[in-house]
Amino acid sequence: MSRGSRSSRERSGKQLDYWRICDAQIQYHMVHAQIREDIGKIAESEEEEIYFTEILSITWCMASEIQQMFFQVKHKKRQADARRTMESYIYYTDYVLNQIQEMLQLKKEKKSGSIEGIRYKRYIEEEPELSLLMLQYARNLSRLYTFVLLREQEGRQKKEK
Repeated sequence: MSRGSRSSRERSGKQLDYWRICDAQIQYHMVHAQIREDIGKIAESEEEEIYFTEILSITWCMASEIQQMFFQVKHKKRQADARRTMESYIYYTDYVLNQIQEMLQLKKEKKSGSIEGIRYKRYIEEEPELSLLMLQYARNLSRLYTFVLLREQEGRQKKEK
C-alpha cells in the first residue's frame, strides 16, 4: 500500500464486516483458552511455561485494545488524514507482528512489505480515546517484540556454546 492511497475498503465502497470480526474474536478467545489450558502439558520446563503464559497475557491485552479500537473506528466518521494515519499505524503494527511470528517460527498469514517511508504515529489529533488505545497497543506490541527477541537471542547463544 502506498502512502496517500485509499484503502481497498474505501476503493471498493465496502464497510468493515462486523460479523466476520466478531467471529474472528470468538475464535481468538477459544484458541487462547485452549492454549492456556494446554501450556502445562506441552511446556518442556517451568521457564517455558512462564514464557508462553506471558505471551498469552500480552496478546490478551492487545486483543482487548484492538476490540476497543475497532469500536472507536466503527462508530465515528473520520477525516482523510485520520484514516491515513490509522492505515499507516495498522500497516506498521502488522509488520512488527509478522516479525514476532517469524521469531516464534509461526506460519505468517501473509508476507508484509517494507515499512520504509511509512509515517508511524501512535496518535490522531483530536481523537484522545483512540490515540490512547493506539499508544497502549503499541506499548504492548513493543513489550511482546522485546520479550520474544530476548528469548530468541538467548536460544542462539545457547546453541553457539
